[in-house]
Amino acid sequence: MKKYNGVVVPLVTPFQPDGEVDLRSLEKLAGHVIACHCHPMVLGTTGEAASMTEPQKKAVVALLGKF
Repeated sequence: MKKYNGVVVPLVTPFQPDGEVDLRSLEKLAGHVIACHCHPMVLGTTGEAASMTEPQKKAVVALLGKF
């Protein structure tokens, strides 16, 4: 059995105007990707993770860990 398979989609992290992560929108985006039988990749390829705080990163990982 292969360790990795399928389509991995790098997700952008949506932000609110005040700079906080828009967790509601992120949940909807990830849900759509998963519904299409793909695997979301967060905080790895789109660049915004470098400017996020540690609590923001933890919130993103905690949210997507529920899927």
